[in-house]
Amino acid sequence: MKFNADKCKHLVMTKKKIMHTSYNLSGSQVAVASIEKDLGVHVASSLSWNDHIDLIVSKANKMLGIIYRTCTTDCDQKTMSILYKSLVRPQLEYVSQVWSPYSKEKIKALSKFKDVPPNLS
Repeated sequence: MKFNADKCKHLVMTKKKIMHTSYNLSGSQVAVASIEKDLGVHVASSLSWNDHIDLIVSKANKMLGIIYRTCTTDCDQKTMSILYKSLVRPQLEYVSQVWSPYSKEKIKALSKFKDVPPNLS
């Protein structure tokens, strides 16, 4: 089996001093990554989840904006709730056990999203 060196990256995850090493694969140097997406979770080399939380909050806000622009006056509360629970909440809940927020700033960013969409309760 041959590996494509252009598609390969290496990520060093540690809380300690990062060792700068280079790896070669088939004569090509493997690129270094500081953050990489694996199974839908963005893992940083510093073992911080801040980048991942920022990305999912951004995705959830975009999806909420699409819902509000699409369903201006035509949708009732039940429809909006179904759209919210099927499109926004899964973004926020996907493997949340792994990246559970611990800083007040990130908890506040995620707590904007409640069980019911805003302005509908």
